[in-house]
Amino acid sequence: MVEVKIFEPGHDISKKYETKVVSMADKDILYPWFRYYNMRNSPLNSRGCSLGNFRYPDHLKPCPGTKATTADGFWLMGPVKSYFPNDIGLYDVVGNVAEMTNEEGKACGGSWNHPPEESTIKSINAYQGPGDDIGFRVFMEVLTK
Repeated sequence: MVEVKIFEPGHDISKKYETKVVSMADKDILYPWFRYYNMRNSPLNSRGCSLGNFRYPDHLKPCPGTKATTADGFWLMGPVKSYFPNDIGLYDVVGNVAEMTNEEGKACGGSWNHPPEESTIKSINAYQGPGDDIGFRVFMEVLTK
């Protein structure tokens, strides 16, 4: 169960919101920005700006007011911290580069080379070998006494 913020219709973030507790098992929660409940299942915000580095159709326009030439601003993978982190501080949990798992040939989260619907927090993608759309995340838990 997680607490989410529900903003007024048409607003992604504002000072006016209500909070609600929802289950992470909710099928509508597809992306790691789930605490912003209105965006839990969308790769784009209300302005049409990409919230991650994904492969979009050519007809999708770049975010209004930017100098980007692609919908997400990058032709391939983007620099780390190009988008905001999830609630525990991890960047690019979906999109950018798919993350290898301990199961050979399986990667999570999709990449710059996957469309948003194949780049959710529940997405598992197959890979054959090394590639510029596959990587791994080094994670270390620090225990203090």
